[in-house]
Amino acid sequence: MQEAINLHHLFVFSAVARTGSFTRAADELFITQPAVSKQVRQLEHDLRTDLIEQIGRRIFLTEAGELLADYAANIFSMASDARRAMVELQDLERGTLTIAASETIGMYLLPEVTRGFLARYPGVALRIRIMNTTNVAESVMSYDAEIGFIEGPVESSSLVLDDIAMDELVLVAAPGSPLGHGQFAHPAMLHALPFILRESGSGTRAVADAFLEAAAVVPRIVAEIDNIEAIKRVVAAGLGCTVLSRAAVSSDVAAGQLIVRRLAGAEMARPLRVATLAQRRLSIAAREFVAMASGEIPRMLTSGES
Repeated sequence: MQEAINLHHLFVFSAVARTGSFTRAADELFITQPAVSKQVRQLEHDLRTDLIEQIGRRIFLTEAGELLADYAANIFSMASDARRAMVELQDLERGTLTIAASETIGMYLLPEVTRGFLARYPGVALRIRIMNTTNVAESVMSYDAEIGFIEGPVESSSLVLDDIAMDELVLVAAPGSPLGHGQFAHPAMLHALPFILRESGSGTRAVADAFLEAAAVVPRIVAEIDNIEAIKRVVAAGLGCTVLSRAAVSSDVAAGQLIVRRLAGAEMARPLRVATLAQRRLSIAAREFVAMASGEIPRMLTSGES
């Protein structure tokens, strides 16, 4: 019979692997650095393999160490899930829910969902992190966030992606722009115009690139900016046009600071999705937040309240 792994030693090793340092692991675990080293060496002895190599002051995981670190992360994540399942019996009277959201959803749609959620469950603390779609997916896959809201394409077999709404993208420019009057702009009008676009990795940028390419438009990109509010200010100053969600510019259009146009012959729309990890059991708080978002966000997009 194979000897069972000492879970305490494995926990200490997992902290070293995650922090990349014996010292940082010791600080995190409130034990001494020699105690950390001793327990990792004992684990190596029990498993009869090297897990960590140290070169100077830097440490590196061996191939066996990387494999064991992955198993350890899953083991202790499941243990955390088990503890959380017990807390769920308290009817959401306390707890923390970490959410990652891409910028359009996080800045212009989730605030209203958050308001409703906290009014119903004031004891649950929400941690909402705004980042681009690529980083949202990575955050969910690395267990940093329990749920993610994305607005661009993601390819990952470990994620479950559920559509919750359709979001319209529009051409955005300053009043008096060469985009002209009316609801539509012809693709031929766009070739000579300067574009200010989101950065690569952004869901808005990925969808914008796809639609412009389908319309045979090669945009003259003069700037890439990773913040929607900054893009809107540059565009409002008359320095170019952009492609953004209608939800992100509705108040600016109402104030007369920006104009929007649809691209003639093309419907620029994209699904907004919630991303979860396939093997992770969602907390009651996460399931409730997703349910509220799935009802509220479509209403906001169709009513123009955002």
